Amino acid sequence: MNSNSRSFGVVYVVLMVQVLAWTRSAVVVASVKCIESERQTLLSLKRGFNVTDDDDDWLSSWGDGEQQKECCNWEGVKCSNVTGHVLMLHLHGDYTLGSISPSLSELHHLKYLDLSGNRFTHTPSLPPFIGSLTFLTHLNLSRCYFGGNIPPQLGNLLFLEYLDLGGNDFYPLQQIPSQFSNLSHLVYLDLSFNNLVGGFPLQLTNLSSLTYLDLSLNKFNGTLPPQLGNLLSLEHLDLSGNAFTGTIPHHFRNLSCLQFLDLSPSGNENMLLSSDLQWLSQLSTLRYLWLPWVNLSSASNWQQQVSSLSHLQYLNLGRCNLVDSVSTSSLVSPANFSTSLSFVDISYNSLRDASFIFPWLMNSTSSLVILRMNDNGLSGTIPGTFGNLSLLEELNLENNRLKGQIPVSLFHSCNLAKLDLSRNKFTGEFHEFIQVISRCAHKPLEILDLGWNEITGMVPDLSQLQSLQVLRLGNNRLNGSIHEGIGQLSNLTELSLGNNLLHGLISEAHLSRLSNLDSLDLSHNALIFNVSVEWVPPFNISEANLASCNLGPNFPKWLQTQMQIWQLDISQAQISTPVPNWFWEQSFPRWSLNLSHNHIRGKIEGNHHRGNIEFQTIDLSSNLFEGPIPAFLSTASEVFLSDNRFSTANPLLCANSSKSTRFMDLSNNNLRGELPDCWMGFESLVVLDLSDNHFYGNMPKSLGSIRNIKSIHLGGNNFSGEIPSSLNNCTQLQVFDAAHNKLSGTIPTWIGDNISKLLVLSLHSNNFHGNIPFSMCNLDEIRVLDLSVNILSGSIPKCISNLSAMATQANSDYYHYEFDSSVYSRSYAVRGVSGVYNDSASLTWKGKMSKYESTLGLLRSIDFSSNRLTGEIPVEMMSLIGLVSLNLSRNLFSGHIPPAIGQLKSIDFLDLSRNHLSGTIPSQLAQIDRLSVLDLSYNDLSGEIPLGTQLQTRDASAYAGNPKLCGAPLNNTCPIHSHQISEHDADGDDEQFVTEGFYIAMAVGFVMAFWGVCFSLILKKSWRYAYFKLLSDVYDKLYVFVAIKVAKLKRIRSQAKESTQYLVLKIKRALFVIQPESSCMFSAVAAEWSVEEDAFSYFTYMHNICYMGNGCDCETLPCFIALTKIYGNLRQIQSLHLGENNFSGEIPFSFVSCTELRLFDAAKNNLTGSFPSWNENSLSNLLILSLHSNQFHGSMPLRICNLDELHLLDLSSNNLSGNMPKCISNLSSNKFKCCRFYAYDTYYDDFDDITSFGVHADSDSLIWKGKMSKYRHTLGLLRSIDFSSNWLNGEIPNEMMSLVGLVSLNISRNKLVDEIPQGIGQLKSLDFLDLSKKQLFGRIPSQLSQLDCLSVLDLSYNDLSGQIPLGTQFQTRDASAYIGNSKLCGAPLNKTCLIPSHHEVDGNDDHEEQFFIVEFYITLAIGFIMRFWGGCCSLILKKSWRYAYFKFFNDLYDNLYKDDVYGIWFALLRVMMLKGEVYVVVMMVQVVQLLAWTTSPVVVPSVTCIESERQALLSLKRGFNVTDDYWLSSWGDEDHQKECCNWEGIKCSNVTGHVIMLDLRARGYRQYRVLQSISPSLGELHHLTYLDLGRNHFTHTPPIPSFIGSLTFLTYLDLSSCFFGGNIPPNLGNLLFLEYLNLGGNSFDNPQQIPSQFSNLSHLVYLDLTSNNLVEFPLQVTNMSSLRYLSLSHNYLKGTIPVQLGNLLSLEYLDLSANEFTGTIPHQFRNLSRLQYLDLGPYFFDEIREKTMSLSSDLQ
Repeated sequence: MNSNSRSFGVVYVVLMVQVLAWTRSAVVVASVKCIESERQTLLSLKRGFNVTDDDDDWLSSWGDGEQQKECCNWEGVKCSNVTGHVLMLHLHGDYTLGSISPSLSELHHLKYLDLSGNRFTHTPSLPPFIGSLTFLTHLNLSRCYFGGNIPPQLGNLLFLEYLDLGGNDFYPLQQIPSQFSNLSHLVYLDLSFNNLVGGFPLQLTNLSSLTYLDLSLNKFNGTLPPQLGNLLSLEHLDLSGNAFTGTIPHHFRNLSCLQFLDLSPSGNENMLLSSDLQWLSQLSTLRYLWLPWVNLSSASNWQQQVSSLSHLQYLNLGRCNLVDSVSTSSLVSPANFSTSLSFVDISYNSLRDASFIFPWLMNSTSSLVILRMNDNGLSGTIPGTFGNLSLLEELNLENNRLKGQIPVSLFHSCNLAKLDLSRNKFTGEFHEFIQVISRCAHKPLEILDLGWNEITGMVPDLSQLQSLQVLRLGNNRLNGSIHEGIGQLSNLTELSLGNNLLHGLISEAHLSRLSNLDSLDLSHNALIFNVSVEWVPPFNISEANLASCNLGPNFPKWLQTQMQIWQLDISQAQISTPVPNWFWEQSFPRWSLNLSHNHIRGKIEGNHHRGNIEFQTIDLSSNLFEGPIPAFLSTASEVFLSDNRFSTANPLLCANSSKSTRFMDLSNNNLRGELPDCWMGFESLVVLDLSDNHFYGNMPKSLGSIRNIKSIHLGGNNFSGEIPSSLNNCTQLQVFDAAHNKLSGTIPTWIGDNISKLLVLSLHSNNFHGNIPFSMCNLDEIRVLDLSVNILSGSIPKCISNLSAMATQANSDYYHYEFDSSVYSRSYAVRGVSGVYNDSASLTWKGKMSKYESTLGLLRSIDFSSNRLTGEIPVEMMSLIGLVSLNLSRNLFSGHIPPAIGQLKSIDFLDLSRNHLSGTIPSQLAQIDRLSVLDLSYNDLSGEIPLGTQLQTRDASAYAGNPKLCGAPLNNTCPIHSHQISEHDADGDDEQFVTEGFYIAMAVGFVMAFWGVCFSLILKKSWRYAYFKLLSDVYDKLYVFVAIKVAKLKRIRSQAKESTQYLVLKIKRALFVIQPESSCMFSAVAAEWSVEEDAFSYFTYMHNICYMGNGCDCETLPCFIALTKIYGNLRQIQSLHLGENNFSGEIPFSFVSCTELRLFDAAKNNLTGSFPSWNENSLSNLLILSLHSNQFHGSMPLRICNLDELHLLDLSSNNLSGNMPKCISNLSSNKFKCCRFYAYDTYYDDFDDITSFGVHADSDSLIWKGKMSKYRHTLGLLRSIDFSSNWLNGEIPNEMMSLVGLVSLNISRNKLVDEIPQGIGQLKSLDFLDLSKKQLFGRIPSQLSQLDCLSVLDLSYNDLSGQIPLGTQFQTRDASAYIGNSKLCGAPLNKTCLIPSHHEVDGNDDHEEQFFIVEFYITLAIGFIMRFWGGCCSLILKKSWRYAYFKFFNDLYDNLYKDDVYGIWFALLRVMMLKGEVYVVVMMVQVVQLLAWTTSPVVVPSVTCIESERQALLSLKRGFNVTDDYWLSSWGDEDHQKECCNWEGIKCSNVTGHVIMLDLRARGYRQYRVLQSISPSLGELHHLTYLDLGRNHFTHTPPIPSFIGSLTFLTYLDLSSCFFGGNIPPNLGNLLFLEYLNLGGNSFDNPQQIPSQFSNLSHLVYLDLTSNNLVEFPLQVTNMSSLRYLSLSHNYLKGTIPVQLGNLLSLEYLDLSANEFTGTIPHQFRNLSRLQYLDLGPYFFDEIREKTMSLSSDLQ
């Protein structure tokens, strides 16, 4: 304690002793009176106040009268009972006074002074003399509007305990005086709203007695000091409305007495404070917590912290970046949570899981009064426990993702006043909600907002809800008519029912008592206003939205009474009469008016100057207005007057008023004359559309003064002359359309120089001449360039490749401009009037002029047609790969069509007709699969039209006028080179059969058979699958047949020694097996039976097979009734067949005990009842369930979805009804593709004695492609669902489309009413699809064409419409697949939409050779049979050969597709060496034939380096900027260096000369080689199959160049350790033939993910992505079934290891080390039977050693 405080203590003690002594002698002290000097002081104070008579006699007791002598009795004055000194002045008020007299300082004994709320006009600043009242303990000068500085003399008030200076206006900005640190007794301090600045005043942190501190609404900044934790007595802390930054100190946890805490920032300072809330749990007495806009994203356990506050009443954590916290189980007990919590605001956060946050609130407190959780993104449903919140008055869940039924219990709270559930996906019947609310005796509901949901039902009688003020039900599915009771809601201010399905009449009764209505929205319903002409509404609204309501035909007269209207939308209201004059003459300050899409006719007339009318937005478009456009519309910001009959625009354009117009659309009117030169004042104009009028003359020069304009449309007029040069000032211009005029001159060069942001330029159909200026190449953002139908000459500039936007893929971006303005209304302070103006352009597309709006962003178009352009088509134009339309027709182009035209993959329209093009049609045109229109007619093209569906399916008119062309679809066939077959004369006996011709014919037959089979398998993928399946089936049947016979022989041999273990019963045709000690033995058999000893080899243990099938007759064999009762005892049974009998009744419940059952077949019986209820959890191992052809009825139970192992489900031909359950997606076994190449035999385990008794391959009878067949060894190939021939209704669930492994789907002959789901394209394995004989409607989705395995498709007898999509999966079908759909058209139906001509060329053979004699045909057949069975038998007998043979054809097909002969060699060698097995002689013959065919030195000439590829390599070397004198020294231009195929690291094809290999990897002693960049010329090596640039550091190429993705024939790509940054380019997914990919050791940006396009790399064998900053496991790799090597080590992969890794059955090497995986190693790893190397080790650094045990496994 310092000396001052010690002296103060002594003085205080002495004073207290004196006071006590004085008071104890009160007996002898006489009564005291007011001290005269202090009385005069008070009177002087009043005179300074200058109190007037208007102040309600305030201080009237203060005066000099005889009755006023005693000042201690005056108003607001209190004196000491002992001394008579004035101790207290309480003069709080709300008065405007004069000044505070200095005489106040003479009241030396004053302890209490309150002048708050009074405004002293003559005392602008706080008087310093108040600091002389040294005995003051209470000082309140709040809201006195003092200015100036806070006097430091206030620091002299050492006894001060209460100080309130809040709500003043101290100026200039200042800090708290340092003398405030002397106020050590201060308990209450309020300095709010005082313009205080600087950091937190540290002098206040020493005031240890403070219990109340309010510094809100100032301008403090900086961090909060940790010294705040020293104020241990603090109970109230309000720092809101400031700009504090940083982290809330953890020292706040010391404020254990705190009850009120508000740290919310000022309105314009967001998220400056942050905290993890670890200090919060220590504030156990907290009642009020207000932390909005505080960043709490790091508060991972915020719910646990809040739950610990047992006294909390008010909680506001809105806009805090909160996320879902820990699980509910880890929270404190609800008993610790505050039971008095009444206010919760956690809106505008990132809470997602409603199933977590709702129980946390509901289970913790029932006293909630206000709950706000809007704008979070919550998903889930509202729990019914909300009904327990009986005190709830306000609930706001707006703008989330909640769905499901709104619980009716929510409306049980009769205290509910505000309910906002808008902008979710809630369902429910609205009238049911109102019924519940109506049961409350007191109905306080004021606001009900259910808009933007899926609420259905009617609008019932709402007359009981008399407190209702706001009702918003817009954008739902309400139907029916509106009850008239709504008109009784006299307090209603807003009614919104727009965008529903309401219909009926709106009468005066509906609106009769809505006297307070301010906003009315009934738009976009089918409502009809039925009110009298003279009706006067009881309301005076400010906003009316009645679009699409029927208000006509007369203009509504009742609008004349609405004098306060701001926004009026009566568009599409069927009004046809003129607008009356009074409507335009009404006085409105500002409004938004929409009268569009009516039939309003006449002129706009009236005395417009009489009123003060100002429009913000006016839309009169699509009417019949005529006459001049009035000048008063020039004040509007948005003017939309298109599609009318206005005749002149001069009054509007040349009005003298200030022009704030931003959007002006006057298109498609009858505006005539020259366009006035009045554009100087339109500085704000953004869009100007004057198209399709009758303007003529020159364009006005003043258009160039509109410097901010972005879109100008002047097309469809008669403008002449040149484009004014002043337009070069419009540098923001994006769209310029001046087409269909009479403009002349050259195209201005400044268009490309000054207007670089141009997106659309349309100048077609004018008279421009001269060359296309080179400056056009500067328009690098242009998307649409149309210069057609002019007189342009010269050549196309080669710099056209600079139009880089044309080289990007089109998107669906709109060309739109937003407008937003504000109007004022009574219900809202500011209400926005906003909208979007969608720009458009008129373009010639496929020979037709069309207007494009929303699809304009999809276009990338160049149209130079109908000019006089010459020269060759520049190759540079082919780099514009984003082009969708290219029209160069009707010019004078010569030369060849560039082969690089195949790069234009996105092109849809290509017209090169009517030029002088020569040469052949490049085959690359056939690669453009999107090309829908092609016209090459009337040129000088020659040669054969290349093969390809894009060329042969065209109409012949596309090639007409080219006499040298031949081939389909032209009738002009190409000449056929005849190959003569030499005749051999046979000597000797003609009767001799085996002659020389015999051997020749046999050899020809052998070769024909070989190539007849091989080519068919190479060219048709589905045939390869079918062929392989046939061979597997033959093998399986032979294997079983041989195994049975061998086992029978062995059994006969050992019969004498072995005892009988099994008893085989045969009852008629019913065969089953019983094990003596098993529960299958029973004593109730009443039929005759016999032992079949020869059946032993067919069956094994009873718990594996119990078979009954083929014709049991229950009527003659009553034993089967007993059998059905004991089936439940077969607890180990795995397969049970009861099909094709006459069983009746229901399936017994005892089946619940058969927990091991995998196959159950009870098809073709007379079973009845509902679907069995025992298949929920007990039969979870069920693989096959067949109950077809019975009499089951009822709905399909949801329990069936629990059979997640089910492969085959057949419930067809029953009486099932209801909807297909959406949970069918839980049949997860159908989500995995079954093996197509390797048969999966459904053998069951526990076969102990196979050598003695053989193998039983289980089977089942199924309807496949309309035929009942029995499947045994191929049963495992099936993934099938059959619900056909039932009474199912509803929709086809989209969830079914996730079953991507399905091979067969049949839901025909039902009552389904739906469109075919778009997601059906995901069912890639589907072979059979039958959707016939239902009530499907809509179009056939084009995604069906993606199902390349589909062999059977039936969509007949539905209500499908539109054109059958193009694709081989559609057009190759028989027409019967589509019959019964009367609205369908297109091939293969006879009802065509567009009729392409298909000319078939029939070849005929005119010459018969003598060689083809009878013996030739016979021996030909013998050779064919020998070859066929020679090949087939070898494949049937050897399974590994079948696999190798099938893979051989796949590889052969790929290499043929790539034109890679050496790839064919490699495929042959790989087949022969597979698994080290030697091929049989037959295969060797095939290899020899193929080798002879591919490499014949006689016919293949020697090839040299191709010059274009040589130049590309030299360009690549220049980009490398090689500094090494030796590396790549062989690459050059010298004579001895011309042959690039001999260069270092280069390998060329010996057949074609193309560069196929580029190996430039840094090797040897160098760690890496430093180079500059990878030149784009690399992309010109189109035939490259091998590329290795590993261990080269490219300093000028930071990311992997995207053009590498264009090297589509690459099979080997190594870019490892190249230090690439950026992202992995997604177009690497275009490398469909890639087998080896190494991107390891790069420095891709963190975090990095693998592009989704990598899923296309289905041929990958080797994949290395080591050390690449990956953060998410790339699930795409789990679909790469050929993968053998996979390394993802040294990344940042987190989470669990995906179970899908078990699908990589070929994997031999797997390295996932040095990542951060957690959880359990999946058991699916057991499927990786070929795995040789496995590394799952985590990081080994010391700093994260604690993470090394994050993975676990039981090693099963």
